[in-house]
Amino acid sequence: MEIQEIKAHLSLAQVLDHYGLKPDKHGKMNCPFHEDKTPSFQVYWKTHTCYCFSSNCPTNGKSIDVIDFIMHKEKTDKHEAIVKAKALISNTNTGTATLSREAFLCNMFTYFKNAVYNSKPAAEYIASRSLDHYQTEVGYNSAQFHHGKRKEETLINNCLKYGLLRDTNVINAKSKDDKAYNVFGKWCIVFALKNKANQVSGLYFRSTINDTDQKHYYLKDRQGLYPGYPNAETKKLILTEAIIDAATLLQVSEITANYSILSCYGTNGLTEEHEQAIRELEQLEEIIFFFDGDEAGSKAVHKYSEVIKQLKPSVKITSVNTPEGEDVNSLAQGHDPGILTHLVEKRNDPNFIFSIENKKTIQVAITQEKEKPTPTRKSKDKDQSLVLTEVQPVPAGQCVMDTTNPERITFETEVLHVTIWGGIEKENLSRLRISVHIRNKNDKYKTYRDDVNLYSHPQVKKLIQSISESLELPSPQVTQTITELTEQLEAYRLAERNAQVQALRPKQYEMTIEERKAAERLLKSKDLVKHTLKLISQSGLIGEQKNGLLLYFLYLSRITEDPCMRSFLERAVAVKRICKQK
Repeated sequence: MEIQEIKAHLSLAQVLDHYGLKPDKHGKMNCPFHEDKTPSFQVYWKTHTCYCFSSNCPTNGKSIDVIDFIMHKEKTDKHEAIVKAKALISNTNTGTATLSREAFLCNMFTYFKNAVYNSKPAAEYIASRSLDHYQTEVGYNSAQFHHGKRKEETLINNCLKYGLLRDTNVINAKSKDDKAYNVFGKWCIVFALKNKANQVSGLYFRSTINDTDQKHYYLKDRQGLYPGYPNAETKKLILTEAIIDAATLLQVSEITANYSILSCYGTNGLTEEHEQAIRELEQLEEIIFFFDGDEAGSKAVHKYSEVIKQLKPSVKITSVNTPEGEDVNSLAQGHDPGILTHLVEKRNDPNFIFSIENKKTIQVAITQEKEKPTPTRKSKDKDQSLVLTEVQPVPAGQCVMDTTNPERITFETEVLHVTIWGGIEKENLSRLRISVHIRNKNDKYKTYRDDVNLYSHPQVKKLIQSISESLELPSPQVTQTITELTEQLEAYRLAERNAQVQALRPKQYEMTIEERKAAERLLKSKDLVKHTLKLISQSGLIGEQKNGLLLYFLYLSRITEDPCMRSFLERAVAVKRICKQK
């Protein structure tokens, strides 16, 4: 057995358990290799490595894996440590009766995680979903775990027992002992579901191929929660609709620093295990639903809010206003991760659950009272931040643009729903660059995202072709949509520019009646020049009052309605004459 195979089949948890060692909830414990009064030994479960921060440790400040751990613990060389590791694997896998579900699934999940590093397509798919497999515990099932040297009787038996393999009752013609098996979750990325003891008790598979009929798989006898049971000290808990959404939020440090995260298993997936885990959170203050921005997500939030109220009557319930047609993961794919933090921070009043967006409003709100009909007129309540309107489809042949939110402009046709994130550039009129998300309203799974300059013919041509292929729509229809979108964006930008110019233009000062009368008296005064010289001196000009007076009248001539050269010269000559007389 190669070293990599040993690491794939022997977890750090198994090694620590063998030696009777148990880190605390933060993965810390006293170092087992030297006298250690305060915990200086840190366990990293994700990488199955550990590190001692003490200068007295024989590990010499190096990160160690399972083989190194055995070597230092047994005080032996690396060869004997490898032999010991093989023995531990053999003891763990002796017979299906002695291997627990948790131990077996932990081994398999470790194998799946290592498979990501050996599969470029898997790593690329994970990256395409805005997930970092170095940061997130995610694996890949290439369906090769029971082939070659790995094909052992105990492995096959356990895979059959726990559902990773299914016997097809077909025997290879060349070898009567070589049976054929169907692999569960083939070509899927894998996430671990964990029990209350933080052990892997179930696996969730998500297809990486275009299979719209069966995209999600749970191992039989589904057990465990993702990413695990919330910390007992949790005060604010975010519930997501899907596991990949929870995995996405786990990568945002601003969110994990303030919230715990727990995934439901779809819109009908708040299980008894979820309810029990929530019930045991004694310090819980708020539950935040971050479900998909569609009708099914809104209904699920409404339904589960009632369930949570019965579980935790004193807990506050809020809901994130997810944009229509989006979910947590799709938002992360199309935007900066900061949008997730922003949406969570701007979550809505618990008395409202949000439905589908229409052409006039950002969101439609419905009350939690089932018997109360949906309002069809604008609410007169000034404190209510959302406008309640009736959802109506866009009439055939019409296009509607909504610029209520300049950072999220929507454009809707009978077939397409276009969202422009981040607004448009208003200063540079030589280009029209947008970040666009286009969705086929007849099939929510057909979407397209891109950054494009609508004033670049090659880019627009490529954009139309890509949209047509992705959304399976005729090119002329897409061309017409892009043309109308461009024209309406141009009109919107021009109107915004004009509004900015008007706002920046200084307002003309209007004198009061008393001020006007005082000014007229001053202008008609015989001592006008004397008063003007006095005011010039008061402004701070000392010793050059006459030149200042000349300049004052020169500038004054520039702001008259008819500052012609004749008037200019007449004023200049008159001022000189006055100055000589003085």
